[in-house]
Amino acid sequence: GGDGTINEIAQILVDTNYILGIIPLGSGNGLARFLKIPFKLEDALNLIKNGEAISIDTIQLNHRIAVSIAGMGFDARIARQFAHDHHRGFFTYFKIAVKEYITFRPRLFQVIASQFVIREKAILLSIANSNQFGYNTQIAPQASITDGMADITIVKKIPYSKIFQTVLLLFTHKIDKSLYVNTYRADRFTVIREKGKYVNIDGEPFKMDKEVHVKVKPHSLRILIPLLT
Repeated sequence: GGDGTINEIAQILVDTNYILGIIPLGSGNGLARFLKIPFKLEDALNLIKNGEAISIDTIQLNHRIAVSIAGMGFDARIARQFAHDHHRGFFTYFKIAVKEYITFRPRLFQVIASQFVIREKAILLSIANSNQFGYNTQIAPQASITDGMADITIVKKIPYSKIFQTVLLLFTHKIDKSLYVNTYRADRFTVIREKGKYVNIDGEPFKMDKEVHVKVKPHSLRILIPLLT
């Protein structure tokens, strides 16, 4: 399955010795792309024999585990609309993003960690374990799933004249170079949202309180990947 299916299985497997194997049959397949899991069925199944198991971090947001990435604001709005659309795939996702961006207004986010306190109006706050949403759109190019840290990416409202340039940075894995993007790292923090009921967790929308408590669970999920070289 895709990131959403992986997330459902991970709720059960986290903090156990069971090993998760991935056959990438979803839409964006963000985690599979990050881990370089083969998309060909035969090659993915072959990892059972020729792959290796590693222990990766997961991120707990209140009562829910995220394996790859979580997001609030614009990210969550898109996830909710995408979940209700009968059509899947990149072009549906892109169409929804363009439509929603026109009317979406920045929201106030407060992030409280032991190392820093941030209070900023933004359209999107991303909490990344892996580096991408899917489709190779990397919102956190420097993210690692084994470093015990979450990468926090805060995106301000982007002027229409700068949207193409920013999207290009997203697809060339340089979004952290944008003047409209700030990045932080922490292993435990709280996000207080001005508004919004939903949080995007691995591509699926989940209702949560406006106050979201986040902590990284180091090396808490065993997963099968291609042999490291």
